[in-house]
Amino acid sequence: MFIPLRLPLVVLFFDEVMVSTDDQEIAQEARNSGAAVPFLRSEHGANGHATTFEVIEEVMNSNTKQDKEFDAACCTYPTGPLTGAKDLMRFFEFYKKSDFDCVFPVIRYGYPIQRGLRVNATSQMNMIHPEHLITRSKDLEATYRDAGQFYWFNVGRLLKVRQLWIDTTGVLEIKETAEQDMDDLEDWDLAEIKYQISNDQ
Repeated sequence: MFIPLRLPLVVLFFDEVMVSTDDQEIAQEARNSGAAVPFLRSEHGANGHATTFEVIEEVMNSNTKQDKEFDAACCTYPTGPLTGAKDLMRFFEFYKKSDFDCVFPVIRYGYPIQRGLRVNATSQMNMIHPEHLITRSKDLEATYRDAGQFYWFNVGRLLKVRQLWIDTTGVLEIKETAEQDMDDLEDWDLAEIKYQISNDQ
C-alpha cells in the first residue's frame, strides 16, 4: 500500500504502509514517518515510463518474497495532495460491499467533452465531434476523468490481469475541489485554494 506522508491519521486504517521510491532521501523520510521501504525501485520502475501497475507489481512481488500476503491494497499518488482519509475509507467500504476488483475516484468534466476542439499550428479550430455542433450541452451525456488520487484493488485479481482498468472496475464521483494534480507551481497555488475551500465548507 502506498500512502501520502501527509496522512498520518489514516495509518491506523492499514495493516502496513509502504512507500515505493528510488530516492534515498525520500526513503529515509518515509521510514522516519513510520512507513516501510522494503527496497528502492528498480531502474525500470523509476524511468518515468513505468505504468502504475508495473510499480504495484514490483511492490507485491517484494511482499511475496517476504512471505507477506494481502487480499486488498490501496495505491495512492504523492501528486494527489488533497486526498483525504475520509475518502480513502469511504471508497474502501464501497470496494468491500461491491463486486468490483478495483475502485477509484472520478471527477465530472465541467464542460461536455463532446464539444471539444482541435487547434492546428495556425490556430484554426475544428470540432472533434462536429455532429454536436448545435447539440445543447444539457442534452449530452455526462463524462468523467480519473481523479488521479488512489486505487483500491483486489491484489490477486490485479496481478492476474496485469492492469487496473478492467470490466470489474467501479468508480465514485468526488468534487473538483477535492482534487488537484501536481505538476508545476501553478498547480500548487490551485491546491492551496482548493484546500482552503474544502476546510471552509
